[in-house]
Amino acid sequence: MCDTYSDGDRAKMSVYWSDSNGNHVIYTSATGGTGDCATGNHNIPEGEEVTLQVWHQNGADGSPKHRKTATGKA
Repeated sequence: MCDTYSDGDRAKMSVYWSDSNGNHVIYTSATGGTGDCATGNHNIPEGEEVTLQVWHQNGADGSPKHRKTATGKA
């Protein structure tokens, strides 16, 4: 995920899923300003339903803006 606007906000993303070990969520942030990207790597079991949310916010404690959600299978 990358921050592509010079608006002072950071790009944020969460990935959520549940499996036999419980509920899981991973958060990723692109905090370096315009052109900054963040990556992550996690082994989610194949076939698990995942929910992905993306948004932007001003600073670490800012309110989420323009949150979008999608679901799919790993």
